[in-house]
Amino acid sequence: MIPRFILKRSWTARMLDSRSRIMSPFYAWKVTRANGDGHVMRVRLKGIGSICLRACENDFATVEEILLKRVYDGVVSAIDPPATVIDLGANIGLVARYFAAAWPGSRIFCVEAHPETFGLLARNTATCGRIRCLHAAAWSEEKDLSIECADLNFESAHAVEAGAGFPARGLPMDRLMELSGFERVDLLKVDIEGAETQLFSGPCEWLERVGAIAIEFHGNSREESGFDSKVQAFGFAITAPDKGHTCLALKAPSSKRRPARRA
Repeated sequence: MIPRFILKRSWTARMLDSRSRIMSPFYAWKVTRANGDGHVMRVRLKGIGSICLRACENDFATVEEILLKRVYDGVVSAIDPPATVIDLGANIGLVARYFAAAWPGSRIFCVEAHPETFGLLARNTATCGRIRCLHAAAWSEEKDLSIECADLNFESAHAVEAGAGFPARGLPMDRLMELSGFERVDLLKVDIEGAETQLFSGPCEWLERVGAIAIEFHGNSREESGFDSKVQAFGFAITAPDKGHTCLALKAPSSKRRPARRA
C-alpha cells in the first residue's frame, strides 16, 4: 500500500493505490503510465488472470467498474449458479471472464458488434473452452447495421441502421439463442449502448426461455423499450432498481418453464 502522505500529493500515486487492489504494482504502474494511444497491453488481474487491454480510458474504466466498483457482485449473489449465460455487449470479455471465475460450471455465449473490440474479446476468452463468441449486434430483426464510435476511446460504440461506421450483422434474440445452442438461458446480461430499445421492440416470446436478466439502460431506454411491463408479463420480478448501472429481473420459480426434451 502506498503511504498516505504520498497519496495526498500525487494523482498518479492515488491511481496506483486504487489499481493495486486489482493488479500487481507492476501492472498498476504500467496501466497508469499508458499514454492513451490505444495500443494493446497485457495485464494480470487478481481473480481473473491475464487479459489484453487497450491503452484507453474506456478499457481502464471497464476494469475498475467490474473489479473495483464490483457492479456485478449483486448479480452473482442474487442468482443460483447458472448453467448458461448470454452476454450481449460483451466488450473485451472481462465480464465473461468474471462470470466464468464466479461460476466454474457455466457456459457463456458472448455477442459483440465492434470489430476491434470483438478481436480482443476473442483473444481474452480463447483459453476458456466454456466461452464462445459471436461478432454480431443484438437487434429487433436480422439486418445489416453500422457500428458508430464517437472517438478512438472506444466509448459508447453503438449500432445504427444507416451510417459510415464498421459493418455488423444485427440479429434478433431468438436467432441469437439459436446460435448459442442453449435451450434455456439462465442469465441474460445486456449492455448494448441503447440498442435495448430495439431488443425489446419486437415479439418477446423468447423471454419464456430466460431465467434472469441483468441489464444496463442508457438514456431513457428503460421507458422507451417498455422493459418493465414486458418482462413482468413473462413472470419476471424486478428486484433491483436502475440506479447507475445494472437492473436485475428474476423470474419467479413457478414461472420457469422446463425446456422441451429433444426427441
